[in-house]
Order: sequence, then structure tokens, then C-alpha cells
Amino acid sequence: MRILYINTLYPPYIGGGAEITLSNLANGLFQRGHETAILTTQGNRGLKKSVENGLTIYRSGIRNIYWHFSSSEQPSWKRLLWHAIDSYNPLAGYDIRRVIDEFRPDVISCHNLSGFSVAAWIEAANAKVPIIQVLHDHYAICPKATMFKNGHICEKPCVSCTILRLPHAQASNKLSAVVGVSQAILDRHLQAGLFSDVPIKRIIYNQRTLSPPKKPTSRTQGTLTFGFMGSLTVIKGVAPLAEAFLSIAAQSKQPVRLLIGGTGRDEYVAELKRRYASDSILFLGQVDPAAFLNEIDVCVVPSIVNEAQSMVVAESLGFGVPVIGAKRGGIPEMIQHEKNGLIYNPDEPYALNAAMLRVIEYPELLAELRKNAVPSASNFVNEDQMINEHDLLYREILGVG
Repeated sequence: MRILYINTLYPPYIGGGAEITLSNLANGLFQRGHETAILTTQGNRGLKKSVENGLTIYRSGIRNIYWHFSSSEQPSWKRLLWHAIDSYNPLAGYDIRRVIDEFRPDVISCHNLSGFSVAAWIEAANAKVPIIQVLHDHYAICPKATMFKNGHICEKPCVSCTILRLPHAQASNKLSAVVGVSQAILDRHLQAGLFSDVPIKRIIYNQRTLSPPKKPTSRTQGTLTFGFMGSLTVIKGVAPLAEAFLSIAAQSKQPVRLLIGGTGRDEYVAELKRRYASDSILFLGQVDPAAFLNEIDVCVVPSIVNEAQSMVVAESLGFGVPVIGAKRGGIPEMIQHEKNGLIYNPDEPYALNAAMLRVIEYPELLAELRKNAVPSASNFVNEDQMINEHDLLYREILGVG
């Protein structure tokens, strides 16, 4: 089977978990004997082809006014123009068709399409190649992919998003299958009127094989340690977490600390460190996930936006660390409330404070959550299962055994 993957980025360029998942998926199917190629963007001009570890990699120079991965913050007018071009980009479609004609795939699996646009669906359909769209975010509904504006979640597409996504609803019905990495992300797209006529609608969770920690646990005895791991951005909810922690630390009779692992824009990180300066809050920068999770008692995932799926939740549970998670997107599909973690509503004042206080004040609850963590992670830490589900989907579409 010849499989072409289309994604905005591919290692060594990584914008988030989608690139890691795609790399693992493509390499896994290559190891199973499939001919696998990836089409991705690059900052330089032209279409470059290389072979990396047996995989064919096509890197297409961005057909827009700047490469959105490496560029510094752009003025608003320039961002708007970029998104307008990215609504349907025929020049990107030309490169996509060149790759299809050369590689001649049996099936095309689209992931994040920012930079390629919906032209990927249209060119694949014109070439009469079956297409799958894997939904990692809200890009097909919202150009920014977050459905977050002016500090609030968008319950439905705003006027500008509706205009910039006019080609998508009709084009989406050209697909053979749509895959949500959570039920929540699939439902949100169906509610928005996309993929209504697509014959196969499926959930395949992203999964990640866990690496053992590079050093033994260094949890501080007698101190309950909360942890946050991820990008230090507004939408990840780092600021509300730090505020809640300082409040509960002042109430707790037990010593507590908060470890924050991750990076972000220098100005924002500096503001966080200034605003929440405390001996009990440690900003660690980029961290090794296994080593970090070995140092904490509870992981907090305080996302403000509706994330499709959180691999931080998966990794935490896989290492036996209970999770306090926001009731957002696919996060509640991974956390069983009061069994392997706690779910809170970030729209309710002090809900996060209350959840953190519960695990401090009720050690028997924390022990129960910890006991159930690893068994509950089985649907998220079995990479072979994820690869197998995608393989079976391709075979189903092509009608082969």
C-alpha cells in the first residue's frame, strides 16, 4: 500500500503533538511494509524531495506571504491576509497535485492543513485518490484552529471564520473518511456542518509509547507536588493555575509546590514569573516528560480552550500520576472523575482551587486515584494499537484484506 500523509510540519520542525503522532504513525506503517511519504511545508522556496529513514519526504516552500512556523509575531493585517490566502490556496494545490502525480498514492491521510489549505482535499478528489482527514484541532472551522477569541471560547464560528471557511463544508464531503482523535473534536465538526456525507466517521485516539525516566524519582518527601507540562501560552491556562495554587498554598496545612515545565514566548514567560513569583512555584523550562512526571504527585491540565486530545493526560496516567483536568474538549474522555483524576469546570469560580484542595486534604482519595491511573491509560499508551487502527481503516477504504 502506498500512503501519502499531508501535514503542516514534520520533524525536525515540531509545532505540537500532531507532528510526533504523525511521525510515529508513518514510521510504524513503513515498518509494516507500506510505502510511505510525507508532504509538509518549509520556509525555503520550491519543492524538495529527500529520503529519511526509508520514508520519502516532500518539503514544499510555503505558498503564502510568510512561513507561519518560524516567523516572529506579524501585524494583524498581515495575519488576516495570510488566513485569507489559506482559505483556499490554489498554488499550494499545484504542489500537492505534483506530489500526487509523482508518488501515486493508494490513499491520502490529511492531518493539519494550515499552509496547504482545503486545496489538499480538492486535489486528492480530482486525482480520484481516497482521502482521510484526521482532526487534531479546529482548523477546518476556525483559521486559528483554537475557536478562542478575546479571552473566551467561541461556541460557534464567528463571522470572519465563517467567511474564511466557506469552501470547507462542501469540499469536506469529498472525503472517504474522517477521524477524530476524540469524540469531542469529531462532534464539534459535525455540528458545524462538515463531513455530513462522509461514509466513515471514526474515533482513533492518538497514542504514545512511554519512555522510562532518565533518573530515579526525586519527589520531595512530605511535600505534595503539583505539575504542569506544556506550552506556556494563554490558552493552556498557566496563569489561572498559578493563581489557584497560590490561593490553596496559603490555606494548606501541608507543604505544597508547583512545578511548571515548558516554554513559551519570552515576554509572556517573564510576565508569568514576575506575577507569580514564589518559592513554591518553579519554572523549569523544557523538561523530559518521564523525568518530570516522576517528580510530581498530581498533574494539572487547566486548558482554557477545547483541546482535541491531551497527550499530557495520557503520559501522566501512564506513569501513574493522577490528573486534575479542565472540562474542555477531549480531556473528559480520558479522565474518569474520582477514579483516575478529577474534572473541574473552568467557568466556575474557584473550581480548580477546590479540586486541588481535595487531593491535599484527602490522602485516601489521592491514593485511590494513583492506583487507578496506569490501568486507565491503556487506550492512550499503546502505539501499536493506534497504528493498527489506521492500517485497518486504509484497508477498509480500499477494500483489501
